[in-house]
Amino acid sequence: MKLKELCKSKGITIKKLSEITGISLIYLYELNRGTKKNPSADIALKLAKALNIDIEELIQAS
Repeated sequence: MKLKELCKSKGITIKKLSEITGISLIYLYELNRGTKKNPSADIALKLAKALNIDIEELIQAS
């Protein structure tokens, strides 16, 4: 999941995404690097909502 690119396109940092969603910064960095995969549906929905994108777009960014 390339969160860094999604965040950049939305004008926010991964740190700000962490603050908005309540998801730990370390977990988001691990998702971005690919060391963590397949986030729960709850986390995916929080990310999609915070980034103002459809869940499908989030999945395609993986």
